[in-house]
Amino acid sequence: MDKEFVASELLAVAKELMSASKSDFERELEKSIKKEIAKSKRDGMTSMSLDNLMQMVRPPSSSLAGAPKGTNARYYYKEMFRDIAKSQRFVSN
Repeated sequence: MDKEFVASELLAVAKELMSASKSDFERELEKSIKKEIAKSKRDGMTSMSLDNLMQMVRPPSSSLAGAPKGTNARYYYKEMFRDIAKSQRFVSN
C-alpha cells in the first residue's frame, strides 16, 4: 500500500473525529473566524495578531450548546478562540 495514501486516509479520519467532537458554539465560532480571515485575505492581509482578530470576530450566541458560562466564561472563550484561530495559520504570535 502507498504510504501517502495511508497518511491521507489517517488525516481525513482525524479531521472527521476532531470536527465531530466540537460543540455547537465551537463550530459557530470557527465559522465566524474563517469568515473574518477570508475577508481579511481578500483585503490583502497576510496575518493578524490574536487580539485584533478577536476584536473583529463577532462571538456566537451564548445560548448555543457548549458556550462558556459563569464567572470564568471570558477566560474559556479566549482559550477556545485562541485554539481555533491558531489552527487556521493566519494568526501571528
